Amino acid sequence: MYDVIALGELLVDLAERTKDKNGYPTLAANPGGAPGNFLAALSAYGKKTAFLAKVGDDTFAFLHYVITCIWANIEWYFRMGYGKIRQKLKRFLKTK
Repeated sequence: MYDVIALGELLVDLAERTKDKNGYPTLAANPGGAPGNFLAALSAYGKKTAFLAKVGDDTFAFLHYVITCIWANIEWYFRMGYGKIRQKLKRFLKTK
């Protein structure tokens, strides 16, 4: 049984880290989005949380959605691209 289940989206926030010698920004990709942030906070306070979402199978989906949910101890249920994400996750976990 979960204390809170969220349905929604996780976003990738691109924030400026530095500028190169020509003044162009170097961006950092950070996980964001209200449902994910809210669940991460609740999880940090000991609540059992789950997240339902539809995501792709690209690098952002893997690095920011799946890994963030694992780090924040959020159960995750994604639709679309799950097979490829699962394969990448297995390879990632073998290296840790």
